[in-house]
Amino acid sequence: MKNLSDEDSWTLFCVYAFPDGVGSRVLKDMEKEGRKIVKQCGNLPLSIKTIAASLANTTLLSKWELKRRQLERVVTPIGDPDPIMEILKLSYDSLFAHLKPCFACLSFFSEDEEIFANYLINLWIGEGFIPGAGEDQWDMGWDWLDQLAQLCLVQVYEGHGRFYSKKYCKVHDLLYDLATHISEEDKSVFSVEEVSSHTSGAMGWSRILLAKKDLHDLAISEIHPVYLRTLTLSHNEKITSIPESLFTTMRGLRILDLSSTNITALPASLGKMILLKLLNLSGTKIREVPECVRHMKSLLFLALPHYCTQLPVWISELRCLQHLECWDIDRMPKGISKLASLRTLRSDSLQFSIEEDEFMSLDDLVDMTQLQELFLIIKHEIELKRLEEGILAQLVKMRHLDIRDNTWSASEKEMELPQFPEKMRAMKHLESLTLEGFVVPSWICELANMRELELSRFEFSDFPEFQRMPNLVMLVLELNQKCREFPLAFGESRGFPQLRILKIYSFSSLEEFPELEDGAMACLQQFNLWFCPKVKKVEGLERLKNLERFHYYDSGGTNEWWETLKEGGEYWNKIKAINSHVTITIAY
Repeated sequence: MKNLSDEDSWTLFCVYAFPDGVGSRVLKDMEKEGRKIVKQCGNLPLSIKTIAASLANTTLLSKWELKRRQLERVVTPIGDPDPIMEILKLSYDSLFAHLKPCFACLSFFSEDEEIFANYLINLWIGEGFIPGAGEDQWDMGWDWLDQLAQLCLVQVYEGHGRFYSKKYCKVHDLLYDLATHISEEDKSVFSVEEVSSHTSGAMGWSRILLAKKDLHDLAISEIHPVYLRTLTLSHNEKITSIPESLFTTMRGLRILDLSSTNITALPASLGKMILLKLLNLSGTKIREVPECVRHMKSLLFLALPHYCTQLPVWISELRCLQHLECWDIDRMPKGISKLASLRTLRSDSLQFSIEEDEFMSLDDLVDMTQLQELFLIIKHEIELKRLEEGILAQLVKMRHLDIRDNTWSASEKEMELPQFPEKMRAMKHLESLTLEGFVVPSWICELANMRELELSRFEFSDFPEFQRMPNLVMLVLELNQKCREFPLAFGESRGFPQLRILKIYSFSSLEEFPELEDGAMACLQQFNLWFCPKVKKVEGLERLKNLERFHYYDSGGTNEWWETLKEGGEYWNKIKAINSHVTITIAY
């Protein structure tokens, strides 16, 4: 970005220095000092943001003066190279000690990479940056990530995964360069040439970080660093095997990321890595969980490739395991219920055994009280009955839950749907819920932390007051043959205060959609109305001032409203006159 004007620079500074809005009441002396600080930042947006954020809500003039003097010492004279890196380094130097290594960890990823926030916190825990254990570590990790975001050293944003809302991170190129420089000072190596040429000091390396470096099998085969804590070789497609000798001296290894390489096996010597905390094998060509993993008793995080379709019985011996990713495994061995510390069990869809065999049954879940994420498919009447009895009600820490009832037959359209169990309202922490094939109770709206709600092939015991849910960000309603109208309150002013995405699919009997009042769905960005042939119009779309995309698909063919929504049509013009940025897509 180009340099801002003096006034725009001051406005940007106030946004980050006074996030609670007190900037308009800045004392004259502070404004004078603040404008000097902005000037020292060279009117550069990134510099202004990071420096202002480091002063957030600080109303002591002495601290502003101190920051200005620090800037004067680091900013190079006029005519010299851009001082921005020195300014960013000053923001890093101002961090609390516990945040500095966490920021440096951003160098573990490639430049411009979209970083899954959960995985980043796993790295911090694996590296030993976060003290404590279990829930305390995770709460602290999220708090530290929020602090880095508030200081503008990383951008945290939400994306929507297949089953639940995800948080991602990105870092500005210059801040990535700073994190890399700091890591290099902490005995990290990023160069294939350094690894290949046996540079002096290699024995003392603490991290080898070679993601996306076009690395081949032989490049590191002769290197045996003694004190290595982290080895990242991800996204190097030319790596097809790992030499047995590589791990003979790495007894202190904590992080091993081999994701998106073409390896088919792991060397047995890796089993001696008894301190290993994180093992990422996603995207590899390994077909069975390697036997050496059995000896990794400290393992907290294990990600398996899609080629793995079965878990070994001995997986239950990894008692410290908190996160298990095994997307193509739908039946778990019975012993997995012994993993009492497991927080996330990521699989496309879990299926359970109803017989006394070697596979996990639905009842086994009650021992996994730390679970926060689960996707399961109900295929038997016995399981459905146990679910209706509230078998999962003890999983009170659950945050992301997806339950689908597949006991029905497509030909049985009049089949009575089961009730979603009353006991499940104990899951007060639920953030995302996907239900398919249930009667949905109105108490769902009492789950105040809910951010994403997806209901498919469902009925209502009483139409829930979705519009009252304070934190709902996404609502998806699909495959309902009986609902003829939504309540008027659905479109009332101040309803859905946080909703950004609304999708309504395949409501074959829906005739009336409530008029959207001024102030309704104030944050809505995307509205999909698909295959609802009896709905002829939605009044008030022009009042959705933040709407970015409206998609209307009509399986019944064109109608009068369809014509007015076409470019240049009456309703199209009405919406565009108020919100010129909205994209309107219609099809049949």
